[in-house]
Amino acid sequence: MHLACQRALQYVATRSAGSPVDPSLRITLNFHPDRTVADQPIARPDLSAHEQACRLPLASVVAELRDLLGAKLVAYISGVKETRAVREWAEGSREPRSPVPDRLRLALQVALLLREHDSAAVVQAWFQGMNPLLDDRAPARALREDDVAVIGAQVLSAARAFAA
Repeated sequence: MHLACQRALQYVATRSAGSPVDPSLRITLNFHPDRTVADQPIARPDLSAHEQACRLPLASVVAELRDLLGAKLVAYISGVKETRAVREWAEGSREPRSPVPDRLRLALQVALLLREHDSAAVVQAWFQGMNPLLDDRAPARALREDDVAVIGAQVLSAARAFAA
């Protein structure tokens, strides 16, 4: 079961009372994306990925990305030639220059969103493969070459479509 489904069921279970419903009954629960609880959308599985990518220290962002995508792909997205820079960023002994931190945070948000639904190998393949929602460009290439403020929404939209 997907993490988002588990969270939804847990949300309902913590607010339920009384005896269990007859198991022979078929019940459908609908979660509407426009509904909120504590000013947070209920059906936004990518919200936790966004929060994690924003709140983690940059060294942790790089380390998490390296674990999910591999050092070579992180280096490629960052626009550096050597994985040594990725290692040093993950260790906190060196800081990447702007706009690399924004690219890495967005890449982590996307990777975590996809990882909720698929294996790390699928996430890596998604970043490297041609994507029809990005004019048949690889998301890693788009993140590397384009302005994150411009391409970010498109990459996120493509990831959400893939994860749906």
